[in-house]
Amino acid sequence: MRVWLVVVIVLIQLCGCGSQPEGVSDAMKLRERYYKSGGCQFQANVSADYGDCVYIFGMDCRADNVGTLDFTVTEPQTIEGITGSVSDEGGKLTFDDKAVLYEPLADGQVIPAIAPWLMVRALRSGYIKAVSASGQSRQITFDDTYQSENFQVLIWIDQDGIPQNSEIVWQGRRILTLELKNFTFV
Repeated sequence: MRVWLVVVIVLIQLCGCGSQPEGVSDAMKLRERYYKSGGCQFQANVSADYGDCVYIFGMDCRADNVGTLDFTVTEPQTIEGITGSVSDEGGKLTFDDKAVLYEPLADGQVIPAIAPWLMVRALRSGYIKAVSASGQSRQITFDDTYQSENFQVLIWIDQDGIPQNSEIVWQGRRILTLELKNFTFV
């Protein structure tokens, strides 16, 4: 009798091994679309909340499928036109035909200019921690690490699997919020 019970339990467990939960499948499809394309492009309205002050700005972004993101600041008007790039090796800003290298982390805090890159980095290679559904959208939670710092990225996708919004949780606090527009795979 015990032998049959063990056989039935093993069969039940094996039957569940072949399928992924629907949400995880959506997350994997999003990652697959990214890798099969040449990357992605989008506009991002970024809000950086450091507790004592909030910074808001707009960016046009284009990411390749190997980890580099190029951006142009579109708002506010006082810094409009500044361009930059971010990769695992660091970042570079260009304005008035001068290039400035910068560290993406300053005093242990992530700088707002790399928010879109952190989102794309997590999409590319972060650990898919959770997926939840809310109406027509899904929230995908990614865990990732950059320069020995753990962070979490939440990405909301619509019914077509296109990212609409994102939040970055750094050192346990949500400090960066991205509203995404015109997200396309290129």
